[in-house]
Amino acid sequence: MQRGTASHRDELPQALANHLSDTDEPVLLTGPHGSGKTHTLRALSALLTSTGTPHLVARGASNDSAPRLAQLPAGTLVLFDDYELASYETLQAIARHITDGGKVVATVTEAHVDTGYGERMRRLYELFPEAQQTLERTRSIRLAPFTDSEIANIVHRANPEPLTSVTVAAIQQLSWGLPGAALTLLQLHRSGSLSSTPRPRITRTHTVDMHLAALHQPVRVAEAQLSSEQVAAAVVLSEIGPRSRSGIADVFGATTQANLFDSGFLLPHPGSVEVFGVPELYAAAVRNLTSAEVLKGIRQSTAMHLLSQETLGIPMPDREAIFCARVLSRHDSSLTADPLLDEHHARFLQRIIDDLLCFGEANGRATCCCGSATAGRHSAPSDEPALPRCCETPIPACKRCSSPEPRKATASSHPSTQKSASPSSHYAPDFRRRRGCPSKPTPTSMRDGTTHCW
Repeated sequence: MQRGTASHRDELPQALANHLSDTDEPVLLTGPHGSGKTHTLRALSALLTSTGTPHLVARGASNDSAPRLAQLPAGTLVLFDDYELASYETLQAIARHITDGGKVVATVTEAHVDTGYGERMRRLYELFPEAQQTLERTRSIRLAPFTDSEIANIVHRANPEPLTSVTVAAIQQLSWGLPGAALTLLQLHRSGSLSSTPRPRITRTHTVDMHLAALHQPVRVAEAQLSSEQVAAAVVLSEIGPRSRSGIADVFGATTQANLFDSGFLLPHPGSVEVFGVPELYAAAVRNLTSAEVLKGIRQSTAMHLLSQETLGIPMPDREAIFCARVLSRHDSSLTADPLLDEHHARFLQRIIDDLLCFGEANGRATCCCGSATAGRHSAPSDEPALPRCCETPIPACKRCSSPEPRKATASSHPSTQKSASPSSHYAPDFRRRRGCPSKPTPTSMRDGTTHCW
């Protein structure tokens, strides 16, 4: 089987038409659900109709595909959608059509429920050995992910109202280059289920949204092929971000990694084919298929694993670090049982909050204070753990906003001037900001005597 990748979608229907006019070898369009295979087949059908080329459009799930194929004249072009769902009788009809000189363009979804397709093909090759030689000449074309500009064009054309650049950027990030996913995310944006701050995410899915194909397909796959623990692992993997397949196996186990890959839940990231992840859209669709207790346990074990790696000198990316800060409580029994890990966790929280303040991400999290680590006041989805509150004492409300009031930056309270660390100093952020930021804060004194962050 010859393999290739198609990246210029607008030119693909014409390229397929030219290919079919020169050869009779079958063509197989592959890609994950929502990658645009059916759209490409429809565009090819429209092009053939405009040129007067006779052809038949059939679907694998249709019951009348086999008799329709049997009645076709030899040499007729067949456009066959969802080839992996075709019955054994339909596969026989296609094999006979190809051996008689017919031409076929078919689509196969990589992420599909196990339908026994491999067993049916084995039986077909036993009965029609001549068909195997013909089908082995099939040219396989995998549809490449859309670029950000292509995703932007799709959602702008599909939405009657203007979209903000923030919304478009969120859809671009969450769609993983899949045009079908982008249109589903646009629908979720209209229903108020898409959030752009503090990072793009799907806050919830309504019952009325589950009819959307991009949400219904992952549910069918998960119900048929994944356990509750593996569904929870898929949700957590969407939260910590893509990694290599060996890295996924290291965190969740080899069996879970293999099942997620075989079921099509693991997709190569559009930015790098060497790392795999679970799109947030898939995770949002299947989150209700696992219990809150199972999801909490997988989150905690994953956070502990990532934190233990950092104690060995393997730094975590920002996304993983914020995930750990959300999941692990300062009084978690698994942490307090290990003094070394507990001490590292305290320094880890201090670093995360310092980074949030330094790069301005704390503005939406109600953390305008610089003298204490109070990063747990922002609004988060109900199933997503909030950032821990690291300060043990309550802080009065800030007069300028609803955030806690920052402590006054005095010489006695500044961490850089303290000679010995008190128990509470583990929970206070280090104001010596990193990555080129000023070495000391510049508090602003107000007329009422309070001091606010810069």
